[in-house]
Amino acid sequence: NTNARAMVYRKDIFEEYNLSLPETWDELVQTAREITELTNKETHGFYVCSEVGDPRAAQEFITWYFQVSERKNMFEITDGEIKFNATVDQLEKVLGLYHDLFEEVDNPACDPDVKGTGWPVEDPGYVAGKWAMVPMGPWLWGRRTESDIAMDILENKTGITRIPYYEDGVPGTYLEVKPIMMNAYAEDKEGAWELMKYIVSKEKMGEWLC
Repeated sequence: NTNARAMVYRKDIFEEYNLSLPETWDELVQTAREITELTNKETHGFYVCSEVGDPRAAQEFITWYFQVSERKNMFEITDGEIKFNATVDQLEKVLGLYHDLFEEVDNPACDPDVKGTGWPVEDPGYVAGKWAMVPMGPWLWGRRTESDIAMDILENKTGITRIPYYEDGVPGTYLEVKPIMMNAYAEDKEGAWELMKYIVSKEKMGEWLC
């Protein structure tokens, strides 16, 4: 199972207000603030996970980091030794983006009230119409049955584009790979293997997404 991250956005809002899709971080912040203002804060322009310990928060952070590091890994493992490659300058750039997104101006890009929250707020919030843009993976499609609003937003009002990139960096994103592992001490390895094949079959993965 792989979950490549892109940015989903409310194409109806962009069409209604004749907005261009943001390509850079600066454009993202400015466009998000503009949406917050144009919708009278009924829909904030952007959402990013920022809860300590939330897996999606780390995944979204690494997306921005890949852009400023020119897709170099944050950690390097050689002969069992772990080397931390990130520089202070790179981390300051990413944290600066978070500062700008949550900055409490008159019309902030992100809702300050959800600062410190994670994916349990991000995903339901988007399908409820609270955010106009979010970093996201394919699992979101499965939420369209949660309500009539969710179905309308996901089936009729959502577009997909690449995640905005750092101006002096390179475009980049996060690819989540989910392996299913078998315990080496499993008594019934053949049965375990058959179960694994069933779980990752096209039919079952389709049911998970739907």
